[in-house]
Amino acid sequence: MADDQISQLPVGGTLTGPEQVPLSYPNPPAVGGYTTYRTSVTAIAQFAQQGGLIPTAPGQTGQVLVGETAQPPTWTDPGQTGEILIGNTAADPSWLPGGLTGQFLTGNTGGSPVWAYYDPGQFVSSISFDASGLTPATATTGDVVVGGTLNVGYGGTGSASFTTGGLLYGAGTSAVQATTAGAAGDIFVVDSGGNYTWLAPGTSGQLLQSGGAGNPPSWTAVPGTGVATISFDALGFTPNTATAGSVTVAGTLNPAHGGTGLTLSGTGALYSSDSATFTVGTLPIAQGGTGRTSLSGANHALYTANGTTITDGVLPTNAGGTALSTFGAANRALYSTSASALTAGTLPVAAGGTGATAATGSGNVVLATGATLATATLNNPTINNATFSPALTTGLTGFRNRIVNGTFYFDQRNAGAAQTFTAGAAGKYCVDRMYGYCTGANVTGQRIAQNGATTSPEQLAYQFSGAASVTKVVLGQRIASRDCFDLAGQSVTVSFNVRTAGSGSPPSSVSVALAYANAGDNFSTVTAIGTTVIGSIGSTETNVSATFSVPSGAITGLQVEISVGALLASQTFSIGNLQLEGGASATAFERRPNMFESVLCRQRFETSYCGDFALGTVTQTGAEQFVWDLGSGGPKAGYSGGSAIRLLPKAQTPTVTLYSPATGASGKIRNVNSGADVSLSAANIGKEAFQWTFTDSTAQTGIDVMFHWAAECEL
Repeated sequence: MADDQISQLPVGGTLTGPEQVPLSYPNPPAVGGYTTYRTSVTAIAQFAQQGGLIPTAPGQTGQVLVGETAQPPTWTDPGQTGEILIGNTAADPSWLPGGLTGQFLTGNTGGSPVWAYYDPGQFVSSISFDASGLTPATATTGDVVVGGTLNVGYGGTGSASFTTGGLLYGAGTSAVQATTAGAAGDIFVVDSGGNYTWLAPGTSGQLLQSGGAGNPPSWTAVPGTGVATISFDALGFTPNTATAGSVTVAGTLNPAHGGTGLTLSGTGALYSSDSATFTVGTLPIAQGGTGRTSLSGANHALYTANGTTITDGVLPTNAGGTALSTFGAANRALYSTSASALTAGTLPVAAGGTGATAATGSGNVVLATGATLATATLNNPTINNATFSPALTTGLTGFRNRIVNGTFYFDQRNAGAAQTFTAGAAGKYCVDRMYGYCTGANVTGQRIAQNGATTSPEQLAYQFSGAASVTKVVLGQRIASRDCFDLAGQSVTVSFNVRTAGSGSPPSSVSVALAYANAGDNFSTVTAIGTTVIGSIGSTETNVSATFSVPSGAITGLQVEISVGALLASQTFSIGNLQLEGGASATAFERRPNMFESVLCRQRFETSYCGDFALGTVTQTGAEQFVWDLGSGGPKAGYSGGSAIRLLPKAQTPTVTLYSPATGASGKIRNVNSGADVSLSAANIGKEAFQWTFTDSTAQTGIDVMFHWAAECEL
């Protein structure tokens, strides 16, 4: 061993060398089971000077001896399994924990190495472009420069360059080809060999003509499209045989072909006396003319005296004229003095005139015994105690009566059937325009046949039948403001026929009450004008009346009500010929034609039941029906239909209720196809019409629905 070397020998080992002297220590330090020796004192001193001081105690398992500047070396902490001791020029070495499975220890310039994943497959080891046309074509490593031309099979063109302006076309798997550049006007075509080529432009006026399947098109001159030959045959024009080339048309078009067959010259009418030829000349009477070329004077009429010739002159009376060329003077009447002559002058009495040219006074018209009227002016005449023949006894003298349906003839709601009035309920409409109500107990009401009073004959009346506990029965009518505003500030009279009958003691008096609405046509609240009680009524029908003074402010509508008190079981109360008129006394009942009365009733209520059936009757008579058959379309759901129903003009917008003709149910129509009622309401209701629309949810081949309706706008 050299003089400056040290060595570790196992305990009890032999040190050999020039100076094999064991180091003399009382207890030589053991290092991991070894004893440190030095060959000489000089070597030991040198070792100490170099910092290689010998520790005084052995390290632990896994420790590493680390030198310290001018200090004894020290032992590190034990390393853990998988750790690596990493040196550090500025500090003691340290243990680097082991990496994760699959990691590699990689260098880190200027720093400590680190663990990292490393995939050798992420780098290309060699490259080859094989048969793609690019180089290198064999596996090559290192720096590689790619060259070559990419073949068609690998998405390239297989060509390194093309002709400028050429068009590219495929050639299977061979390199893409390019045509030569086309010149101005060239057309790109495929020739009969399947090659792409340019077709040079044609000359001016040529057309490109198809060469048929498998052949390219070619330019060609415009083919001839004119008429090959022409012939006018029997039209009258020439040529009349087939002629080619340039043709000049001549001749005259025959009448049979829409012409005249004539070359006209001069003036005259063109007419035909037969079915084959035309003539030019004076239009004869037979052809609708006059047969004349001139008239004999101005202001003459044309007429025929014999049916074959036309004459002009003053129109005679037998031709519808006057035979006069002048009336001689102004302000003259034209009248006939015989069956064939007219005269212009003062119209005599015999001809319906006065025989006078001026009035001789003023006042009443006086018929003179002679042929003239003594005076010709009628100023404010008064006729007293006039006698007319025949006498005016029909009652058709005007519209005095402000009550509508005062005869009780029209009963659209019930068609003459009885109806029940519920005690304490609001007024309920019964016969047209009339309403009724009662207190104490229910009563029934019905239109009946009745002869009327001696002075007021009638056919129909309205009758109430009483019941135990009834305390009051009322029949009334409300009159719209527009129909009675003119009565404000005047006297009015209510008159009617009345009768009470039955067992016990039926009512012997009747009350008549008149009131006016507090707001225009709104009778929810009213102001009383007065009430009149009329006694001495009984089983004999009597015509009675009551007179009232209408306030000047009562222009909002009138309400008249006629009532009796207790009307018990088996007792009746009937009213007929109801009338309200202006004036302080009652006149004969005004009986208007039913045609007019019906319109007045239907201003407020109208129904498809037509007064023949009560509302809600099960009947198809008069019902609306809508049929829309789409059988060819096949059954399906969702067919829709509807229409507008016209109404007589209403006084206000009505409320419309629909009824099923099969069940009488309100708010329903009948779906004939499905045999069931369907809920439906009227829509877009106006004063003169309403609409309905129905969509069938069942699968049908069309729509077939029926319904009745009622339109009401009562006050």
